[in-house]
Amino acid sequence: MKEHILHLVWKFGLLNQLNCYSTTGEKIEIVHPGVHNQQDSGPDFHTAKIRVGGTMWVGNVEIHVKSSDWYNHLHHFDAAYQNVVLHVVYEDDCGVIEGVKNLPVIELKKCVDQSVWDRILEVEKSKSKIPCAPWQSEISAFEWISWQDRLLTERFERKANDVLLMYKLNQKDWGKVVFQLLAKSLGGTVNKEPFTILSREVPIQVLRKHRSDILAVECILFGVSGMLNDNFRDLYPKALQREYQFYKQKFKLSEMDSFWWKWMRLRPSAFPTIQIALLSSLFHNLNQIENLFEIKDFKTFKVKIKKSTVLSPYWENHYKFDKPSKDKVKNWGEDLIKRIYINAVLPYQIARKLERKEELNEIISDFLFQLKAEDNKITRYWFDLGLPLKTAYESQALLQLYNEYCSQKKCLNCNIGLKVLKRAKYDQVS
Repeated sequence: MKEHILHLVWKFGLLNQLNCYSTTGEKIEIVHPGVHNQQDSGPDFHTAKIRVGGTMWVGNVEIHVKSSDWYNHLHHFDAAYQNVVLHVVYEDDCGVIEGVKNLPVIELKKCVDQSVWDRILEVEKSKSKIPCAPWQSEISAFEWISWQDRLLTERFERKANDVLLMYKLNQKDWGKVVFQLLAKSLGGTVNKEPFTILSREVPIQVLRKHRSDILAVECILFGVSGMLNDNFRDLYPKALQREYQFYKQKFKLSEMDSFWWKWMRLRPSAFPTIQIALLSSLFHNLNQIENLFEIKDFKTFKVKIKKSTVLSPYWENHYKFDKPSKDKVKNWGEDLIKRIYINAVLPYQIARKLERKEELNEIISDFLFQLKAEDNKITRYWFDLGLPLKTAYESQALLQLYNEYCSQKKCLNCNIGLKVLKRAKYDQVS
Protein backbone atom coordinates (compact mmCIF):
# COMPACT_ATOMS: atom_id res chain seq x y z
CA MET A 1 0.00 0.00 0.00
CA LYS A 2 1.36 3.45 -0.98
CA GLU A 3 1.48 6.18 1.63
CA HIS A 4 -0.03 8.87 -0.61
CA ILE A 5 -3.15 6.69 -0.97
CA LEU A 6 -3.43 6.48 2.82
CA HIS A 7 -3.20 10.29 2.99
CA LEU A 8 -6.16 10.62 0.64
CA VAL A 9 -8.20 7.89 2.36
CA TRP A 10 -7.80 9.86 5.59
CA LYS A 11 -8.31 13.29 4.01
CA PHE A 12 -11.55 12.40 2.25
CA GLY A 13 -13.08 10.40 5.08
CA LEU A 14 -13.22 6.93 3.54
CA LEU A 15 -13.04 5.34 6.99
CA ASN A 16 -16.00 3.56 8.53
CA GLN A 17 -16.26 5.46 11.82
CA LEU A 18 -18.31 2.67 13.37
CA ASN A 19 -15.23 0.44 13.21
CA CYS A 20 -12.71 3.09 14.21
CA TYR A 21 -10.85 1.96 17.34
CA SER A 22 -7.25 2.40 18.43
CA THR A 23 -4.95 -0.62 18.62
CA THR A 24 -5.52 -0.56 22.41
CA GLY A 25 -9.32 -0.65 22.02
CA GLU A 26 -10.24 3.01 22.58
CA LYS A 27 -13.07 4.47 20.46
CA ILE A 28 -11.75 7.04 17.97
CA GLU A 29 -14.00 9.73 16.52
CA ILE A 30 -12.62 11.89 13.71
CA VAL A 31 -14.26 15.28 14.18
CA HIS A 32 -11.99 16.94 11.59
CA PRO A 33 -9.10 15.26 9.72
CA GLY A 34 -6.97 18.40 9.75
CA VAL A 35 -5.28 20.40 6.99
CA HIS A 36 -3.19 18.37 4.58
CA ASN A 37 0.49 19.34 4.73
CA GLN A 38 1.58 18.79 1.12
CA GLN A 39 4.71 20.95 0.99
CA ASP A 40 6.29 21.67 4.37
CA SER A 41 8.25 19.23 6.46
CA GLY A 42 6.61 17.95 9.62
CA PRO A 43 3.43 15.95 10.34
CA ASP A 44 1.12 15.07 7.46
CA PHE A 45 -2.02 16.81 8.80
CA HIS A 46 -2.18 19.91 10.98
CA THR A 47 -4.78 20.97 13.58
CA ALA A 48 -6.91 17.83 13.39
CA LYS A 49 -9.71 17.30 15.93
CA ILE A 50 -9.81 13.78 17.31
CA ARG A 51 -11.96 12.47 20.14
CA VAL A 52 -10.21 9.58 21.90
CA GLY A 53 -12.58 7.89 24.32
CA GLY A 54 -14.35 10.88 25.84
CA THR A 55 -11.50 13.39 25.42
CA MET A 56 -11.16 15.84 22.51
CA TRP A 57 -7.62 16.32 21.20
CA VAL A 58 -6.51 19.06 18.80
CA GLY A 59 -3.15 18.56 17.14
CA ASN A 60 -1.33 16.91 14.27
CA VAL A 61 -1.75 13.53 12.61
CA GLU A 62 1.06 11.48 11.10
CA ILE A 63 0.38 8.74 8.55
CA HIS A 64 2.59 5.75 7.66
CA VAL A 65 2.26 2.42 5.94
CA LYS A 66 3.59 0.67 9.07
CA SER A 67 3.86 1.92 12.63
CA SER A 68 7.59 1.12 12.67
CA ASP A 69 8.06 3.86 10.03
CA TRP A 70 7.77 6.37 12.90
CA TYR A 71 11.15 5.13 14.11
CA ASN A 72 12.60 4.40 10.68
CA HIS A 73 11.97 8.05 9.78
CA LEU A 74 13.50 9.20 13.11
CA HIS A 75 10.40 11.12 14.16
CA HIS A 76 11.06 10.25 17.79
CA PHE A 77 14.12 12.53 17.64
CA ASP A 78 12.25 15.41 15.93
CA ALA A 79 10.55 18.07 18.11
CA ALA A 80 8.13 18.88 15.26
CA TYR A 81 6.34 15.59 15.97
CA GLN A 82 5.83 16.14 19.71
CA ASN A 83 2.30 17.53 19.24
CA VAL A 84 1.05 14.61 17.15
CA VAL A 85 -2.20 13.37 18.70
CA LEU A 86 -2.83 10.34 16.45
CA HIS A 87 -0.65 7.94 14.50
CA VAL A 88 -2.53 6.55 11.48
CA VAL A 89 -1.05 3.43 9.85
CA TYR A 90 -2.15 0.83 7.39
CA GLU A 91 -0.64 -1.90 9.59
CA ASP A 92 0.61 -1.87 13.18
CA ASP A 93 3.76 -3.99 13.09
CA CYS A 94 5.53 -2.99 16.31
CA GLY A 95 3.06 -2.03 19.04
CA VAL A 96 4.28 0.21 21.88
CA ILE A 97 8.01 0.82 22.24
CA GLU A 98 9.46 1.73 25.65
CA GLY A 99 10.71 5.30 26.14
CA VAL A 100 8.57 6.81 23.36
CA LYS A 101 5.46 8.98 23.73
CA ASN A 102 2.50 6.61 23.86
CA LEU A 103 0.36 7.83 20.95
CA PRO A 104 -3.00 6.30 20.06
CA VAL A 105 -2.64 4.31 16.84
CA ILE A 106 -5.35 3.27 14.40
CA GLU A 107 -4.97 0.68 11.62
CA LEU A 108 -6.63 1.78 8.40
CA LYS A 109 -6.87 -1.75 7.08
CA LYS A 110 -9.36 -2.41 9.91
CA CYS A 111 -11.10 0.99 9.90
CA VAL A 112 -11.72 1.12 6.13
CA ASP A 113 -14.18 -1.36 4.64
CA GLN A 114 -12.68 -4.08 2.49
CA SER A 115 -14.90 -3.07 -0.43
CA VAL A 116 -13.10 0.31 -0.53
CA TRP A 117 -9.65 -1.32 -0.50
CA ASP A 118 -10.77 -3.72 -3.21
CA ARG A 119 -11.91 -0.89 -5.42
CA ILE A 120 -8.71 1.11 -4.79
CA LEU A 121 -6.63 -1.91 -5.82
CA GLU A 122 -8.79 -2.47 -8.91
CA VAL A 123 -8.22 1.10 -9.99
CA GLU A 124 -4.48 0.90 -9.25
CA LYS A 125 -4.12 -2.30 -11.30
CA SER A 126 -6.40 -1.16 -14.13
CA LYS A 127 -4.85 -1.02 -17.59
CA SER A 128 -7.82 0.88 -18.99
CA LYS A 129 -7.28 4.42 -20.33
CA ILE A 130 -10.01 5.47 -17.89
CA PRO A 131 -9.26 3.49 -14.69
CA CYS A 132 -12.73 3.96 -13.16
CA ALA A 133 -14.59 3.10 -16.40
CA PRO A 134 -16.47 0.09 -14.89
CA TRP A 135 -18.27 2.37 -12.42
CA GLN A 136 -19.12 5.35 -14.64
CA SER A 137 -22.83 4.50 -14.53
CA GLU A 138 -22.79 5.30 -10.79
CA ILE A 139 -22.05 8.98 -11.48
CA SER A 140 -24.99 11.33 -12.02
CA ALA A 141 -25.18 14.03 -14.70
CA PHE A 142 -25.16 16.73 -11.99
CA GLU A 143 -21.93 15.33 -10.49
CA TRP A 144 -20.30 15.40 -13.93
CA ILE A 145 -21.37 18.99 -14.61
CA SER A 146 -20.12 20.35 -11.29
CA TRP A 147 -16.73 18.64 -11.77
CA GLN A 148 -16.42 19.88 -15.37
CA ASP A 149 -16.69 23.49 -14.17
CA ARG A 150 -13.71 22.97 -11.88
CA LEU A 151 -11.71 21.13 -14.54
CA LEU A 152 -12.16 23.98 -17.02
CA THR A 153 -11.08 26.52 -14.42
CA GLU A 154 -7.96 24.44 -13.70
CA ARG A 155 -7.15 24.04 -17.40
CA PHE A 156 -7.44 27.68 -18.40
CA GLU A 157 -5.85 29.06 -15.23
CA ARG A 158 -2.78 26.97 -16.02
CA LYS A 159 -2.78 28.04 -19.68
CA ALA A 160 -3.18 31.72 -18.76
CA ASN A 161 -0.38 31.53 -16.18
CA ASP A 162 1.86 29.93 -18.83
CA VAL A 163 1.09 32.90 -21.10
CA LEU A 164 1.96 35.39 -18.34
CA LEU A 165 5.26 33.59 -17.76
CA MET A 166 5.94 33.70 -21.51
CA TYR A 167 5.21 37.44 -21.41
CA LYS A 168 7.84 38.00 -18.71
CA LEU A 169 10.41 35.86 -20.52
CA ASN A 170 9.86 37.89 -23.70
CA GLN A 171 10.58 41.26 -22.05
CA LYS A 172 6.84 42.04 -21.92
CA ASP A 173 6.44 42.02 -25.69
CA TRP A 174 2.92 40.76 -26.46
CA GLY A 175 3.78 40.48 -30.16
CA LYS A 176 6.43 37.85 -29.39
CA VAL A 177 3.98 36.03 -27.13
CA VAL A 178 1.30 35.91 -29.82
CA PHE A 179 3.80 34.69 -32.42
CA GLN A 180 4.98 31.89 -30.09
CA LEU A 181 1.43 30.89 -29.10
CA LEU A 182 0.34 30.81 -32.73
CA ALA A 183 3.32 28.70 -33.79
CA LYS A 184 2.91 26.28 -30.88
CA SER A 185 -0.79 25.76 -31.70
CA LEU A 186 0.02 25.20 -35.36
CA GLY A 187 2.22 22.25 -34.45
CA GLY A 188 -0.55 20.42 -32.62
CA THR A 189 0.42 17.32 -30.69
CA VAL A 190 3.01 16.04 -33.17
CA ASN A 191 5.05 19.16 -34.00
CA LYS A 192 4.30 21.39 -31.00
CA GLU A 193 7.87 21.23 -29.73
CA PRO A 194 9.70 22.08 -32.98
CA PHE A 195 7.27 24.92 -33.70
CA THR A 196 7.91 26.28 -30.20
CA ILE A 197 11.67 26.15 -30.83
CA LEU A 198 11.24 27.82 -34.24
CA SER A 199 9.19 30.68 -32.80
CA ARG A 200 11.88 31.34 -30.18
CA GLU A 201 14.82 31.10 -32.58
CA VAL A 202 13.39 33.48 -35.19
CA PRO A 203 14.01 37.14 -34.21
CA ILE A 204 10.52 38.63 -34.50
CA GLN A 205 11.95 42.11 -35.00
CA VAL A 206 13.56 40.85 -38.23
CA LEU A 207 10.23 39.45 -39.42
CA ARG A 208 8.48 42.71 -38.54
CA LYS A 209 11.05 44.72 -40.48
CA HIS A 210 10.62 42.59 -43.63
CA ARG A 211 6.95 41.60 -43.35
CA SER A 212 6.09 43.42 -46.59
CA ASP A 213 8.23 40.91 -48.55
CA ILE A 214 6.62 37.45 -48.43
CA LEU A 215 9.74 35.79 -49.85
CA ALA A 216 11.83 37.28 -47.03
CA VAL A 217 9.40 36.09 -44.35
CA GLU A 218 9.23 32.59 -45.86
CA CYS A 219 12.96 32.18 -46.34
CA ILE A 220 13.67 33.23 -42.73
CA LEU A 221 11.09 30.82 -41.27
CA PHE A 222 11.98 27.91 -43.55
CA GLY A 223 15.70 28.62 -43.17
CA VAL A 224 15.72 28.73 -39.37
CA SER A 225 13.56 25.58 -39.35
CA GLY A 226 16.44 23.74 -41.08
CA MET A 227 14.35 22.81 -44.14
CA LEU A 228 16.51 24.64 -46.73
CA ASN A 229 19.63 22.51 -46.51
CA ASP A 230 18.93 20.13 -49.44
CA ASN A 231 20.01 20.25 -53.07
CA PHE A 232 16.71 21.35 -54.59
CA ARG A 233 15.52 20.98 -58.18
CA ASP A 234 12.59 23.42 -58.09
CA LEU A 235 13.13 27.16 -58.60
CA TYR A 236 11.06 28.21 -55.59
CA PRO A 237 13.07 26.43 -52.85
CA LYS A 238 16.28 27.48 -54.63
CA ALA A 239 15.13 31.11 -54.42
CA LEU A 240 14.34 30.69 -50.74
CA GLN A 241 17.77 29.18 -50.22
CA ARG A 242 19.55 32.11 -51.89
CA GLU A 243 17.53 34.70 -49.99
CA TYR A 244 18.06 32.92 -46.70
CA GLN A 245 21.87 32.99 -47.05
CA PHE A 246 21.72 36.78 -47.21
CA TYR A 247 19.52 37.13 -44.11
CA LYS A 248 21.43 34.42 -42.27
CA GLN A 249 24.70 36.35 -42.58
CA LYS A 250 23.14 39.76 -41.99
CA PHE A 251 21.27 38.81 -38.80
CA LYS A 252 23.47 35.87 -37.70
CA LEU A 253 20.53 33.47 -37.72
CA SER A 254 20.87 29.98 -36.25
CA GLU A 255 19.20 26.86 -37.65
CA MET A 256 17.32 23.94 -36.17
CA ASP A 257 18.25 20.35 -36.92
CA SER A 258 15.83 18.81 -39.41
CA PHE A 259 15.26 15.74 -37.21
CA TRP A 260 12.96 17.83 -34.99
CA TRP A 261 10.20 17.79 -37.59
CA LYS A 262 7.77 14.88 -37.70
CA TRP A 263 5.97 13.79 -40.88
CA MET A 264 4.74 10.28 -40.18
CA ARG A 265 1.00 9.66 -39.73
CA LEU A 266 0.17 13.26 -40.64
CA ARG A 267 -2.30 14.29 -43.32
CA PRO A 268 -0.44 16.23 -46.04
CA SER A 269 -2.40 19.38 -45.12
CA ALA A 270 -0.82 19.11 -41.64
CA PHE A 271 2.77 18.85 -42.91
CA PRO A 272 5.03 21.41 -41.21
CA THR A 273 5.93 22.90 -44.60
CA ILE A 274 2.30 23.89 -45.20
CA GLN A 275 1.93 25.20 -41.67
CA ILE A 276 5.07 27.34 -41.96
CA ALA A 277 3.73 28.68 -45.27
CA LEU A 278 0.43 29.55 -43.54
CA LEU A 279 2.27 31.28 -40.70
CA SER A 280 4.41 33.23 -43.19
CA SER A 281 1.37 34.40 -45.14
CA LEU A 282 -0.45 35.50 -41.98
CA PHE A 283 2.55 37.47 -40.75
CA HIS A 284 2.94 39.07 -44.18
CA ASN A 285 -0.71 40.14 -44.48
CA LEU A 286 -1.36 41.49 -40.97
CA ASN A 287 0.02 44.84 -39.82
CA GLN A 288 0.13 43.68 -36.19
CA ILE A 289 -0.33 39.98 -35.59
CA GLU A 290 -1.33 40.57 -31.96
CA ASN A 291 -4.52 42.34 -33.10
CA LEU A 292 -5.74 38.95 -34.34
CA PHE A 293 -5.70 37.64 -30.77
CA GLU A 294 -7.84 40.52 -29.50
CA ILE A 295 -10.86 39.32 -31.50
CA LYS A 296 -13.58 38.23 -29.04
CA ASP A 297 -15.81 36.33 -31.47
CA PHE A 298 -14.79 33.01 -33.05
CA LYS A 299 -16.64 33.57 -36.33
CA THR A 300 -14.95 36.94 -36.79
CA PHE A 301 -11.59 35.36 -35.94
CA LYS A 302 -12.12 32.60 -38.50
CA VAL A 303 -13.04 35.05 -41.27
CA LYS A 304 -10.09 37.31 -40.42
CA ILE A 305 -7.50 34.55 -40.38
CA LYS A 306 -8.72 33.08 -43.70
CA LYS A 307 -8.88 36.46 -45.44
CA SER A 308 -5.36 37.26 -44.23
CA THR A 309 -3.86 34.11 -45.77
CA VAL A 310 -2.78 33.81 -49.40
CA LEU A 311 -0.03 31.25 -49.90
CA SER A 312 2.69 31.45 -52.53
CA PRO A 313 1.52 29.75 -55.78
CA TYR A 314 4.12 27.00 -55.29
CA TRP A 315 2.01 25.45 -52.53
CA GLU A 316 -1.01 25.03 -54.79
CA ASN A 317 0.54 21.82 -56.13
CA HIS A 318 3.12 20.91 -53.47
CA TYR A 319 3.07 19.70 -49.87
CA LYS A 320 6.85 19.32 -49.63
CA PHE A 321 9.74 20.83 -51.54
CA ASP A 322 10.53 19.12 -54.87
CA LYS A 323 7.52 16.78 -54.58
CA PRO A 324 4.64 17.88 -56.84
CA SER A 325 1.06 16.93 -56.00
CA LYS A 326 -2.41 17.54 -57.43
CA ASP A 327 -3.56 21.15 -57.46
CA LYS A 328 -5.31 22.10 -54.26
CA VAL A 329 -5.68 25.45 -52.51
CA LYS A 330 -4.18 25.25 -49.00
CA ASN A 331 -5.81 27.18 -46.16
CA TRP A 332 -6.68 26.96 -42.50
CA GLY A 333 -9.03 24.07 -41.75
CA GLU A 334 -11.92 24.47 -39.31
CA ASP A 335 -10.32 22.15 -36.72
CA LEU A 336 -7.00 23.98 -36.89
CA ILE A 337 -8.63 27.39 -36.41
CA LYS A 338 -10.65 26.05 -33.49
CA ARG A 339 -7.48 24.58 -31.93
CA ILE A 340 -5.68 27.92 -32.22
CA TYR A 341 -8.59 29.84 -30.70
CA ILE A 342 -9.03 27.46 -27.77
CA ASN A 343 -5.36 26.80 -26.99
CA ALA A 344 -3.84 30.16 -27.84
CA VAL A 345 -6.34 33.02 -28.23
CA LEU A 346 -8.49 32.26 -25.15
CA PRO A 347 -5.49 31.81 -22.79
CA TYR A 348 -4.01 35.03 -24.22
CA GLN A 349 -7.22 36.97 -23.58
CA ILE A 350 -7.53 35.58 -20.04
CA ALA A 351 -3.87 36.44 -19.35
CA ARG A 352 -4.39 40.01 -20.57
CA LYS A 353 -7.38 40.37 -18.23
CA LEU A 354 -5.37 38.97 -15.33
CA GLU A 355 -2.51 41.34 -16.11
CA ARG A 356 -4.91 44.30 -16.08
CA LYS A 357 -6.71 42.90 -12.99
CA GLU A 358 -10.03 42.84 -14.85
CA GLU A 359 -13.00 40.57 -14.16
CA LEU A 360 -12.90 37.34 -16.17
CA ASN A 361 -16.71 37.04 -16.22
CA GLU A 362 -17.75 34.04 -18.33
CA ILE A 363 -15.04 34.38 -20.98
CA ILE A 364 -14.33 30.63 -21.00
CA SER A 365 -17.72 28.97 -20.78
CA ASP A 366 -19.55 31.45 -23.02
CA PHE A 367 -17.22 30.74 -25.89
CA LEU A 368 -16.79 26.99 -25.41
CA PHE A 369 -20.53 26.37 -25.36
CA GLN A 370 -20.73 27.82 -28.86
CA LEU A 371 -18.29 25.32 -30.42
CA LYS A 372 -18.68 21.67 -31.23
CA ALA A 373 -16.63 19.20 -29.20
CA GLU A 374 -13.19 18.28 -30.49
CA ASP A 375 -12.82 14.85 -32.02
CA ASN A 376 -9.49 13.28 -31.09
CA LYS A 377 -8.03 10.16 -29.53
CA ILE A 378 -8.70 11.26 -25.96
CA THR A 379 -12.26 12.52 -26.46
CA ARG A 380 -13.09 9.22 -28.15
CA TYR A 381 -12.14 7.38 -24.92
CA TRP A 382 -14.95 9.25 -23.18
CA PHE A 383 -17.38 8.98 -26.07
CA ASP A 384 -16.98 5.18 -25.99
CA LEU A 385 -18.09 5.27 -22.32
CA GLY A 386 -21.33 6.94 -23.38
CA LEU A 387 -20.58 10.39 -21.96
CA PRO A 388 -22.22 13.34 -23.78
CA LEU A 389 -19.72 15.23 -25.89
CA LYS A 390 -21.57 17.92 -27.79
CA THR A 391 -19.68 21.12 -27.04
CA ALA A 392 -16.07 22.21 -26.62
CA TYR A 393 -16.97 22.98 -23.00
CA GLU A 394 -17.40 19.26 -22.37
CA SER A 395 -14.48 18.08 -24.49
CA GLN A 396 -12.03 20.57 -22.93
CA ALA A 397 -13.07 19.48 -19.44
CA LEU A 398 -12.60 15.80 -20.32
CA LEU A 399 -9.21 16.49 -21.93
CA GLN A 400 -8.14 18.07 -18.62
CA LEU A 401 -9.57 15.14 -16.66
CA TYR A 402 -7.70 12.57 -18.74
CA ASN A 403 -4.36 14.40 -18.93
CA GLU A 404 -4.13 15.50 -15.30
CA TYR A 405 -5.92 12.69 -13.48
CA CYS A 406 -6.77 9.51 -15.43
CA SER A 407 -3.46 9.08 -17.25
CA GLN A 408 -1.59 9.57 -13.96
CA LYS A 409 -4.06 7.47 -11.93
CA LYS A 410 -4.74 10.34 -9.54
CA CYS A 411 -8.18 8.90 -8.91
CA LEU A 412 -8.34 9.92 -5.26
CA ASN A 413 -7.59 13.52 -6.28
CA CYS A 414 -10.47 13.45 -8.76
CA ASN A 415 -14.06 14.21 -7.73
CA ILE A 416 -15.35 11.39 -9.93
CA GLY A 417 -12.80 8.84 -8.70
CA LEU A 418 -13.49 9.85 -5.12
CA LYS A 419 -17.25 9.43 -5.59
CA VAL A 420 -16.66 5.98 -7.10
CA LEU A 421 -14.73 4.98 -3.97
CA LYS A 422 -17.28 6.52 -1.61
CA ARG A 423 -20.00 4.54 -3.40
CA ALA A 424 -18.13 1.38 -2.41
CA LYS A 425 -18.12 2.57 1.22
CA TYR A 426 -21.82 3.38 1.28
CA ASP A 427 -22.78 0.21 -0.61
CA GLN A 428 -21.01 -1.82 2.06
CA VAL A 429 -22.85 0.03 4.85
CA SER A 430 -26.25 -0.42 3.20
